[in-house]
Amino acid sequence: MLARYLPILALIAPIVFGDVQFTSPGAGISLTASGATFKISAAWKDSGDSPSLADLATYSLYLYAGGNAAGTYQQIGGPLATGESFSAGSTVSGSIATTAGADIDNA
Repeated sequence: MLARYLPILALIAPIVFGDVQFTSPGAGISLTASGATFKISAAWKDSGDSPSLADLATYSLYLYAGGNAAGTYQQIGGPLATGESFSAGSTVSGSIATTAGADIDNA
């Protein structure tokens, strides 16, 4: 039933937040289900602001849906990546159940 995501992707490092610029997915994307899951990929690059991604070791990536204001969004499903190394690249893919976020506005 969940046919559209308005993802707010958060890149979280253990103590500091790296300053990334997501290059995909774009805002307002639509995902097509493959069976009981959606596959989503994210790509990013260093924004050029401090701290540099080269100064960071690992990241975790979560998918959120809802609005932009605090308290109007919530996490959908589990993390797309946990404890991944920045040195391994700047893309990640994961799957989300088609039922995830069914009760969230704008999901």
